[in-house]
Amino acid sequence: MPKPFSALSRALILTFLVGVGAAQAQTHNGVRSSSALSLKPVTLRVKAGQSLWILALSHGMTLAQIEKLNGLRGDKVLIGQRIKVLVRQPTGRSSTGRSGAGVTPKKLSRHARAVAKLSPKARRLLKIRYTQYLAQQRRARVAAYAKQAKYQKYLALLSHQRRVLQARYARQAKFEKYQALKDQQRRTLQARYAQQVKFEKYRAQLQARRAAALRQQLAAKNSRNRYNSSSWTVASRSSSTVRKASFGGSRLSWPVRNFQLTSNFGARDLWIEGSNRHTGIDLAADTGTPIYAASSGTVTQSGYGTFGVNVYVNAGNMDLIYGHMSRTAVSVGEYVNRGDLLGYVGCTGHCTGPHLHFEVRIDGTPRDPMGFMG
Repeated sequence: MPKPFSALSRALILTFLVGVGAAQAQTHNGVRSSSALSLKPVTLRVKAGQSLWILALSHGMTLAQIEKLNGLRGDKVLIGQRIKVLVRQPTGRSSTGRSGAGVTPKKLSRHARAVAKLSPKARRLLKIRYTQYLAQQRRARVAAYAKQAKYQKYLALLSHQRRVLQARYARQAKFEKYQALKDQQRRTLQARYAQQVKFEKYRAQLQARRAAALRQQLAAKNSRNRYNSSSWTVASRSSSTVRKASFGGSRLSWPVRNFQLTSNFGARDLWIEGSNRHTGIDLAADTGTPIYAASSGTVTQSGYGTFGVNVYVNAGNMDLIYGHMSRTAVSVGEYVNRGDLLGYVGCTGHCTGPHLHFEVRIDGTPRDPMGFMG
């Protein structure tokens, strides 16, 4: 069974039928010629319950004409909005052909005439249905605006999340670049350390071979120049090699491998601080030449002292002094073995050239180091 028409549908159909009947009646009765009327634009305010379609019908215009006259692109209007319509006004003569001041009564549109012919109940019903229609349209627009606002908020959230992720990716890329740089620097340092260790090992081997060759050379010369237990000989000042002395007591190794004896123990021509007594021997060598421990013992001084940058090593009742160094390689309290590195040849303190001041003290008294060299 078909669904019956709603009250609004019935009212609209009734309005249409009434309008058609009124138009036919007007056609039969005859209307005033349009030549006696002129079109004049009039501005109206939209009231509650009115639409662009109703305004067009009430003034005998089409929807396209009223949209073109007002520059509109749709049929939606707001309450209180100003709308221009064309109103037919008499030219100068009435319908009777007489000119006068009489005004032709306003002609109602077909829709207005149709609505006027409705019963009060039908008018109220039509108004209620149209009000409900406008409310429904308004709710639809509000819902559309809310949906659009929600969508815009969602897009803003996506944009914010994208910026956050881009910032994180940028930080991660920067950190990975930093890590790669650190890894490269670490590999470079490791390679340098490996080369340094290899070089130190090679230098130690080279020094060991030089020391062995020097010991063999000194042993050979000592066998040819053996005297009593207290005799010793040295080369001339121009010689670069020292002849070891034969001594009956403790034997000391030479603290420098390649050197030239430039000053002996005892009185000399050089006066320093009012004295010409030399308490040790001077072994001239190039600056930076390694200095090794002549005997095992404990380091009691290391740094700047009486003989410039010097190192004191205690071995029982014997104190060994290494003076005029450029820098030391040991610290106070450290125990060193014979042959350990103590520092490097320099020219600190009262010095006329790079050399090592080597001094031996027995119970605090300086002794000639040449008598202890083995």
